[in-house]
Amino acid sequence: MQELNVRIRLAESELKLLEHLTKTKGYMGISQFLTEIIRNEIKDISEDEKNIILQNNLTEEDILNLIRENIININGNFQFSDLLTEFWGNVSLSQRKKIGRLFRRMVDNNEFPGVKFLGPNSSGIALYKKDGGIKKERTLSLS
Repeated sequence: MQELNVRIRLAESELKLLEHLTKTKGYMGISQFLTEIIRNEIKDISEDEKNIILQNNLTEEDILNLIRENIININGNFQFSDLLTEFWGNVSLSQRKKIGRLFRRMVDNNEFPGVKFLGPNSSGIALYKKDGGIKKERTLSLS
């Protein structure tokens, strides 16, 4: 289970009241009390709605699988985002950076044959190039 740290700003009086509520309801601390409230709220979400919500949140493994599937169809110059076009909006900024760096390492380690890192464009976005299939040899005829 992924741990998430949440910061809540409360007035001193609100904090004292929250501590009182926590103790009178038999919880060990505010964290346990709030976690219980959140989990109860989540239980009220229908299964269909949960599936829709969770479908739009891609895990890092989902992203890597999409990259492996989509890189097959890429030819020529491309950006990392081109591998995730229909899902790009569902990838958080932190995931984009993390997976982007991982993709670069994978390219550097030749995990995607024919894919080369070209460098950043003028906006600082990494550019890549994938050679498409069999290279045609040029022959020179002397007449």
